[in-house]
Amino acid sequence: MQSRYKIQPLPTFIIEVTLDELFSDSITKTIEYNSCHVDINISNPKNYLEGFSICFASNVLFIIMELKDNIFKLKGNELHGSCTSDQSIIINGKKIEFDFDKKTGICHKVFDNITMSLHLKDTPKSINEEEKEAPKKEMSTLNSLKKFHKLLCQKEYYLNELEHALYN
Repeated sequence: MQSRYKIQPLPTFIIEVTLDELFSDSITKTIEYNSCHVDINISNPKNYLEGFSICFASNVLFIIMELKDNIFKLKGNELHGSCTSDQSIIINGKKIEFDFDKKTGICHKVFDNITMSLHLKDTPKSINEEEKEAPKKEMSTLNSLKKFHKLLCQKEYYLNELEHALYN
């Protein structure tokens, strides 16, 4: 039986971190994705000795960070996490929860010294304009993200059910 659903491969992002950056106090990198850019901030990067995986927005963007040939690489990869409707995203057994902050946008801490943030590209440049629009914008952005997250969870649930049905 052939599936009606096509599973699109996730985009790949590679960010190289030099040895100078590795031994600095913190690293900040930006990934452009659809209508957003994702800021990744890693404080005390030299504390990492082995690879690990982190996730942003359910199955939209998955990142693995590894130290190879003296360079840390962040790259998109296959699914490493899962979530169910109205639940936190679970990545390798760790809960990922989103918080809204009007200065940084949507962000969550993945590990003790890694923070990832989502900023919409069309955010107003003017501080006064931002202060006026903040309450409405916060709620609309937060509601949109909740709806988007719920849809992603439902999609993932149905894909998992389909995969289970196909292989069993």
